[in-house]
Amino acid sequence: MEIEECHPLVSFNEIKNWNPPSEAPPRKRTSLKKLETKSRTIVCHDMRGGYLEDRFVAGSTNHKSYAFWHWSMVDIFVYFSHKLLTIPPPGWIEAAHLHGVLILGTFITEWEGGTSICEEIFTKDEHIDLLANKMSLVAAHHNFDGYLINIENKLSEVALQGMIHFLKKLQTQLKMIKEENLLIWYDSVTINGELLWQNELNAKNYPFFEVSDGIFLNYTWKRENIEASVAAAGIRSFDVYVGIDIFGRGTYGGGGWETWQAVNVIRQHPLSVALFAPGWVYESFEEDYHNMQDKFWNFLRPHLHTNKRKLEFPIETSFCRGFGLYRRKFGKIVGSSFFNLSLQNLQAPSDEAHLRYHLEDSYHGGGSLKILGGAVARILDGHFCIERRSLFGLAYKVISSSERLENNTIDEEEKSSFLELGIFGGHDLRFTFKRSYSESGASRSNLIIPIDIDEDCVKPFCENITEPRNSSWKL
Repeated sequence: MEIEECHPLVSFNEIKNWNPPSEAPPRKRTSLKKLETKSRTIVCHDMRGGYLEDRFVAGSTNHKSYAFWHWSMVDIFVYFSHKLLTIPPPGWIEAAHLHGVLILGTFITEWEGGTSICEEIFTKDEHIDLLANKMSLVAAHHNFDGYLINIENKLSEVALQGMIHFLKKLQTQLKMIKEENLLIWYDSVTINGELLWQNELNAKNYPFFEVSDGIFLNYTWKRENIEASVAAAGIRSFDVYVGIDIFGRGTYGGGGWETWQAVNVIRQHPLSVALFAPGWVYESFEEDYHNMQDKFWNFLRPHLHTNKRKLEFPIETSFCRGFGLYRRKFGKIVGSSFFNLSLQNLQAPSDEAHLRYHLEDSYHGGGSLKILGGAVARILDGHFCIERRSLFGLAYKVISSSERLENNTIDEEEKSSFLELGIFGGHDLRFTFKRSYSESGASRSNLIIPIDIDEDCVKPFCENITEPRNSSWKL
């Protein structure tokens, strides 16, 4: 039977009784690689308990639901809830993997109830082995890339030793499934079994760091904690992810629009960043969150490393963000308002001043890129290598006023438009639009995709599109 909604596993009994369905869910092609030895960024998504409109496997009709599209600034995405075992919904998994980002689920225990669960599981070898086995199977079945482990309660001495054994076993099993899988420990309980956030890497949490792929530090640190963490981590300093609460709860700089201040301090050291609760933008500016989210991440962009990852053929994008007022296929409306992150496409950089995401019209999906005036704009954060003759297509329409956009017509004064493809500087594939008008002169817009290329592989072309057009997407 087809699964309609994604849910967490809320108890140990539910985990014990979980078995993969006989038919695995369909998976899109993914191309992931192990993390490089460099400063990285985690984004930990915790919003209103999780499993909102994103829980529907086939999507919903609420195009105003929360989405994320600034993937080029992220290395690891964590889907977080306060349920025992959080399974990321498939839309998030597919959107992250499309952009080369690893995505983790969460295992969490909290407060007095968490202490009881930990006593039940981590004091018995058979329960430890069963949990590690089931969690690795869940990750493999749903095609996500590991876990954040967050123990927000005290541990007995026996449970503490069991926890170390569990982390070793789970990490081993995850790596057997695929080498790039990760196990991240949250800075909470100490090696003495106390619930005492350290805000740094030190002797009290190092034993957990030692048996995992990294530690997510609590977010109430001070500058001296940063320096202590660098000293304690040694050659693994990039595996220390320094937490920042975007809501500003005790965080350096106060969070919100000042989040960049904390990122800037961390980036002065060989450490990584962990941004907690990016849904702050949505919860604070829900009616205008598309623009506000671009603004927020553009504030951070100078302080984060943008991943110029290598893209693989075939490359196809309409820049759809996974939602829209209408859903279109090849210029025709095939559905009404929708939200489905599985339909997200490769994204354009949000900091290009001459590009705007345009919900009101699209060729394929829920939106398109609108070019404002004559411009040179990079349209992908990434590059690809052309090793043979290749065919490129671009769907576009020419518009010179908002009124003509609404009417889908071309003004009679617009006499001709051209689209050219060529190589610029040996490293850019450049689409050039030339538009001529009878009285107002001409304008030119250039869209650029970074490439590694042998120039013999691509021959420039020019297409004349002088004929009047009405509903007017041209391929």
